[in-house]
Amino acid sequence: MRWLRTLASVGLVAAPLIGAGVAHAARSNTPLTSEEVLEQETSLGDLVADCIRQAGSADAALVNATQFKPGTIPAGKVTPGDVSALLVKPARPWSVSNVTGTCLKAALERSLSRAPAQSAHFLQVSGLHVVFDTNLPAGARVTDLRVGGKPVQDSAVYRVAMPEDLAKGGSGYFTIPCFSEANISPNPAGTLTEAITAFLDAHPTLNYADLNRIVPRKP
Repeated sequence: MRWLRTLASVGLVAAPLIGAGVAHAARSNTPLTSEEVLEQETSLGDLVADCIRQAGSADAALVNATQFKPGTIPAGKVTPGDVSALLVKPARPWSVSNVTGTCLKAALERSLSRAPAQSAHFLQVSGLHVVFDTNLPAGARVTDLRVGGKPVQDSAVYRVAMPEDLAKGGSGYFTIPCFSEANISPNPAGTLTEAITAFLDAHPTLNYADLNRIVPRKP
């Protein structure tokens, strides 16, 4: 390594980035899409939500639909650049907030308030299972909400990873008390691209064929 540095110092080779991580591409068994992200769960939405939940060691994750551009990554090789290209601002910071069960339920109600119509409020999720009924009035559509397979408790506090603008009340979530800067954990986080890179490094094979996190209630 010393001889490489010496050659670099005289301009013969580029100096290596000592200790720099190398992003490894993953392989997806199915296409990853953000099409219809404004109205339903999508495979790319699931992936990005999983990325920040893992990076923040959080109980759950929420990603507002307005973070995404419409598009599809074909099955096969997937790089952090491929995923980041379908984000409006891939360098946007994400954070972890402390959110009560009551606030979490309110967020999902807002997310589904216009379903099945398109809505900028729609949330892609990780760590959650949501059952909803569009026959019920807006604000009372969520019939079952679980974190880690367990029913959400109103008074419990959950660690929820989110893009920082959403955590501060963006996309119309400022009306829900927990979505404010005061509830953001002081622990450092990172950017969406950094979380995506770490997740693809840790998961060389991706399978997002099953969209079963946000499901309509069966008649």
